[in-house]
Amino acid sequence: MANHVGSLTRKEHPEQGTYFEGVLHMEHVHGRAYLVPAEKRKDNSPDFKLKLRKAGGIFEYGAAWLGKMKGPDGAEYVSITIQAPGVPTIYVKAFPADDQPDDLKDGETLFNVIWNPSRSAASAPSRGGPALDDEIPF
Repeated sequence: MANHVGSLTRKEHPEQGTYFEGVLHMEHVHGRAYLVPAEKRKDNSPDFKLKLRKAGGIFEYGAAWLGKMKGPDGAEYVSITIQAPGVPTIYVKAFPADDQPDDLKDGETLFNVIWNPSRSAASAPSRGGPALDDEIPF
């Protein structure tokens, strides 16, 4: 059974390019989340670094790769590997939301972050965690 554990909005920064920002709500991993562009050294290198803003600052918590779904529409998704201290690696995916909010700016897309516990040996999701300021940690 898949669980909704957060949301991310794909945005464009005038100098940095595509990035994502939103919130993750899992037991050991919760806070304001950012996927910021990573330096690609090889084809299979991550497209993004996962950074979480928590009460103590901004911390790198993993990496993410862009992918395309099979099928005629080939919709984009994001595969995220979360590596939190003291917690087994968590694998989640973010898919475009079926219903996009009306308040998104042109070019922005809302993604739902889904955790499938049968594919990850991590802790169960939880709700909560403060939303902190919105500065992008490039």
